[in-house]
Amino acid sequence: MGKKEDNRGRARLEAKVRIRIIGVDEKEEVYTGNVSKEGIFIQTRNWKPQIGHPVQMLLTLDEDKEPVKFAGTVVRVIDANQWGKPEGVAIEFSKIESKKTKEFDQFLDSIFEGKGLGCRKSPRAMMKIEVEIKNKKIAQNVLTQDLSKGGAFFVMKTADVEMGALLDIVLVHPTSKRKFVLKGEVVHIRTGSSNHPDFVEGVGVQFIDLSEIRRQDLQVFLKSIVSSKRRKTSKKRK
Repeated sequence: MGKKEDNRGRARLEAKVRIRIIGVDEKEEVYTGNVSKEGIFIQTRNWKPQIGHPVQMLLTLDEDKEPVKFAGTVVRVIDANQWGKPEGVAIEFSKIESKKTKEFDQFLDSIFEGKGLGCRKSPRAMMKIEVEIKNKKIAQNVLTQDLSKGGAFFVMKTADVEMGALLDIVLVHPTSKRKFVLKGEVVHIRTGSSNHPDFVEGVGVQFIDLSEIRRQDLQVFLKSIVSSKRRKTSKKRK
């Protein structure tokens, strides 16, 4: 899997974020979406800006401190659809308030170390990294669509996969190429037509048989992946 995959997308962390969009919100609102060093996607039905629309927002990183001002541009608007993608607006950051970059990095780290949304125990990071999977029926190199401390979704053909199947999994760090070996159980299979651009075929896997020490090791490994994705994309934009 060559260069193309090495440079795929940034790590976007699923979260509830406290924001006031200047000129749109009268007060701070709690938005669900995902956030990265480079931008944010917020779920909303009430705001439908044009692509390219300039945006200024105040984002609360710490309850005990004043909100931080961000400037950006609308890069995508998603309407309601039958494929399960939420309505919302994607904004690419162009400027962050001076001297707040480190504080924002710490905020992103705190999201990944916290609790997931809804019934999820761990927050998901939407990112694509290489994974080696195998059992008696399959042996494939695939990509993740999202990844958390509890499991992952692998983009792959599902014809030879069964619910409850056990997998030997090797996560490959995108920059250091270091490998983390663990086991997983298939808990979700997504099949159907791939004609729609929003449809992704693949399997959801829950990580299993992790001791507390291995769980902590996995946390460190995944956090380093999230951080490396941030650094790599930031360098490319300079």
